[in-house]
Amino acid sequence: MLASGTDCAYLSTMGCAPHARELDAQAFRLRLRQARGERTQAAVAALVGLGSRQAIQAYECGRVVPQIDTCERLAKALGVRPGWLAGWEEKI
Repeated sequence: MLASGTDCAYLSTMGCAPHARELDAQAFRLRLRQARGERTQAAVAALVGLGSRQAIQAYECGRVVPQIDTCERLAKALGVRPGWLAGWEEKI
């Protein structure tokens, strides 16, 4: 999914046009699971204001790819870099 320019303050500071890049869906789902660690899907959903654990489950299974702003909120809540979670950077 593509993001609007206002959704991606961090990503625009990386020197990329936010609307020109999409999440790497495969990397995102694996990295989300890794970053979640021992936290439950419900706990992570609550941290970022998602309605239920099903949203996190859908991301981790690859059925849904979140918008950039959701990726950024997840990264902040999980203590990782948004670019890493999106699959654009190798370092956490």
